[in-house]
Amino acid sequence: VIVQCCVNEKNLFNKFYALLAQRLIKENSQSFKYSYKYTLWDYLKSIQKYKVQQISNLGKLTGFLFA
Repeated sequence: VIVQCCVNEKNLFNKFYALLAQRLIKENSQSFKYSYKYTLWDYLKSIQKYKVQQISNLGKLTGFLFA
């Protein structure tokens, strides 16, 4: 749900979702990492149906979590 909200932001990347996801990873590391990995996989499989801003938001969220 966090990824879906972040991707569907209209104008800019909202860092709140990235910070929330980061907190969840710290609290429940393995479970959230697997959930995020499979969610990202689902978004990447159907990336052609998303707008440029949505893809940008997904990339920024993923980059933030990797960093």
